[in-house]
Amino acid sequence: MLYINVQREGLRLIKEALRNWKKVYQPSFVTHRTKKPVPGQTQIAFHDDIQLTWVLDKIKLIELVAALNELNAFGGDVSRKQLWPIFSYWFNIDLPGPEQALSQMKHRKGEQVIFIEQMKAALIQAFEKGL
Repeated sequence: MLYINVQREGLRLIKEALRNWKKVYQPSFVTHRTKKPVPGQTQIAFHDDIQLTWVLDKIKLIELVAALNELNAFGGDVSRKQLWPIFSYWFNIDLPGPEQALSQMKHRKGEQVIFIEQMKAALIQAFEKGL
């Protein structure tokens, strides 16, 4: 009987530790689910079995997020500062100092939005090949 009580207590402690870990390490925007989707808006839901990793330079993701934010792609009430941890989590990448990186992009000599231009060229090329 003592063994069963020890086993139950061990399982209880493991469950409690996992719940606490989830609260600390999983951002609230991942666990938050809305009851009803807003008409005309697309909701993105990532599943636990899908792990996306951003393999390009961090500055390219920063450029993309900033452009999406300027287009109000996520609504006007979402700030760029709220988007950094979301994209960092989704794409499994650390984005240290994204605002500073944007400031440096603004002062680039020549083309300021290199990645956006690369994406545009790649999409046009894909269309020409018959995407």
